[in-house]
Amino acid sequence: WVFAWVLLFFIHKYYKKIDNHTFGAILLTMGLGNTSFMGFPLTKSYFGIEGFKIAIICDEANFVVMSTLGILTAIYYGNKNQSVSVGYLIKNTLLFPSFIALILSLSIFRIIDISLAIPIFDGLSATLIPMALFSIGLQLDFTDMKQDLNWIVFSLGFKLILAPLLVLALVYITRTKGIVASISVFEAAMPPMATSVILANEYGLNTRFVNNALAIGILLSLLSTYFWYLIID
Repeated sequence: WVFAWVLLFFIHKYYKKIDNHTFGAILLTMGLGNTSFMGFPLTKSYFGIEGFKIAIICDEANFVVMSTLGILTAIYYGNKNQSVSVGYLIKNTLLFPSFIALILSLSIFRIIDISLAIPIFDGLSATLIPMALFSIGLQLDFTDMKQDLNWIVFSLGFKLILAPLLVLALVYITRTKGIVASISVFEAAMPPMATSVILANEYGLNTRFVNNALAIGILLSLLSTYFWYLIID
């Protein structure tokens, strides 16, 4: 996220000016990864259940970035003149549905036996990917896409190629090995986060850009993650 902001800031200052609504939208697509509804099934397919366990931790870390830096970005570059306090960020983090689900999943099984409900949870979780793809598809708008095409290529180039390269460099620098290193790089290679669309809509950013970048990124990631798996392997 930080590297994405620095890179975008220098491009904005020294190369090409970007309006605030588009700047915020590009930063959301570059800085937040689709670590859950794309990351979970892809990680499980390539790395099995052990990789999936690490992917959950990656997703929660990604969620923390979204609920702090993501919201700050959306407010700062969006339409709403809304002040941001520490309490506001803490409230958004604690009340975010996935965080509540995480806390419940880590604690409730120690109190009661939920084995009878597991088939229900399995059925609900199976709807995640189709519903997410369906909702993204409904919001696609390819009118005047040419004016966003350069930034879409730029943001996806960062998200699908440069971001995992940065994490790979950190893996070598810190001498991290094993499944943790593999999944960290693999999850960094995911397309933009689906929640970016929600933030863009809610705070008046360039929603068309985010929708198109997300949809194209999902399609490209099906191929790019395969090559990253080969590199990791």
